[in-house]
Amino acid sequence: MMNWTTKILGALAVAAALSAPSAAQQQPDQGSKSDQIRKLGWQAGPAQGAIAGHAGIEVPKGYMFLGAADTAHFLTILENLPTRDSYTLAPANLHWFAIFDYSDTGYIKDDDKIDADAILQALKEGTESENAERKNRGFPTLDLEGWAAPPHYDEQTKRLEWATRIKAGSDVSINYKIRLLGRTGVMNATLVSDPQSLDDDVRAFKAALNGFSFNSGERYSEYRVGDKIAEYGLTGLIIGGAAAAAAKTGLFKIIGKFAVYIFAAGVAGFASIIPLVDRPTEVRLMEAIASSWYGFWAVAVVIVLLDSVTLIPPGEFAFTFDRQGRPRLRVPAAPFVVRQKDLMLAWLAYFARPFFISSIHSPDDHGESPLAELRTVAARCRAMCAYSYLPAALLVVIGPLASLYFGIGLALLGVLPVLYLNAVVALLAVFVTRGDFNLSTAQFASLAFELIVCPALAANLNKRLIDRTRLMPSTLRLIGHDEGLLRRVNANLEYLHVAPTVNRPGIG
Repeated sequence: MMNWTTKILGALAVAAALSAPSAAQQQPDQGSKSDQIRKLGWQAGPAQGAIAGHAGIEVPKGYMFLGAADTAHFLTILENLPTRDSYTLAPANLHWFAIFDYSDTGYIKDDDKIDADAILQALKEGTESENAERKNRGFPTLDLEGWAAPPHYDEQTKRLEWATRIKAGSDVSINYKIRLLGRTGVMNATLVSDPQSLDDDVRAFKAALNGFSFNSGERYSEYRVGDKIAEYGLTGLIIGGAAAAAAKTGLFKIIGKFAVYIFAAGVAGFASIIPLVDRPTEVRLMEAIASSWYGFWAVAVVIVLLDSVTLIPPGEFAFTFDRQGRPRLRVPAAPFVVRQKDLMLAWLAYFARPFFISSIHSPDDHGESPLAELRTVAARCRAMCAYSYLPAALLVVIGPLASLYFGIGLALLGVLPVLYLNAVVALLAVFVTRGDFNLSTAQFASLAFELIVCPALAANLNKRLIDRTRLMPSTLRLIGHDEGLLRRVNANLEYLHVAPTVNRPGIG
């Protein structure tokens, strides 16, 4: 069997198009990976494989098929980012494999033109976003070298195909993509292969696809007037993987953009006092926001709330320490899910309080060192609470009241300097104690940039510091002998359609 790490590290498109990252964990050696893969619930052909309730594939003799739960384990074993509802087809010798997943996009019109150069640039930008997430998870980064086969659409079969060359270190892999259009969505099929055997593997993969078919009523030709129409066409299908990777960090890019708008709104507030001539449209827009007594404060609060968003992958849970240093685990049995992640607003759940993330995948060791180090960080973070309370009070209470009594112009003149002063003092305090938070120079510089651009984000100072803490203790250890909490953890995993892996209380 070939080197699986070499092959899977090239699966950028799988990792990008199939989101929901797994928890960081210890990586097994190559032999143990091979054993784990062989022990998965492979369905040997000839057989019929059901895919996402929308399609099926005839698994020929000499091939194997994996259901959704085993495919998630398969990708995790191979240091990739697993998914909730994906399926695997592979030959018995595992010389290559293909991942299937269904996207409920609606009916995709196939009449747009494909610009291969522009699409490649978009995919490369998605690679950069994906690499940031892979670094956080301790996975190797990837480099998109270019097309192995430029995009091509077959109007007869309703198949869109293309292939990219992915480099991980000195190893090169090919991801061959096929999108099969259906009536209510699209089936995504990604072949992961070696460059040396690409042609043979593509032929074998396409031959296997002859046994693929959408369920009755789901075929592209069965479109009916009134069906949902997708908001994009063929180009959107190709860059969808890059867009999925960018979405992991896109929220914060949006926040950064709005942070600039907050600053511009402050400038517009001053502009309402000092007349300007021939103001540009953008300034007039900011003036309109700032001229409203409460518009500025409402926008600022919304931005702070968005900045407090924490998306927690399945198998990970937030926890904090009480005053006695005991961990308190947050386990929502039925979380509000966004992109298969538990959505938590830290500004509401843990306002100005330090919280951390645990994982069921972290080793259930008996040492105290990870928790002891996090207790130290939590104690230091508590000393930073004042820098979060002040901007919150300014935005929610003092600013609106000042606008009510003195007007928005004078309110901004009074509040904005205090917001900036608070941000500067907070940065000085963090700089002096940066060793306690294990902040690198680059991390402190990024924090300083964020708070200077948008000083209101100091309201989430503790979250911003915790985001840069990479220690992740075992959830099993935090559960201890609390069987009720253990049941909630398993209920959480079942709600997210993840096979429960916590089967016993940890050591308290």
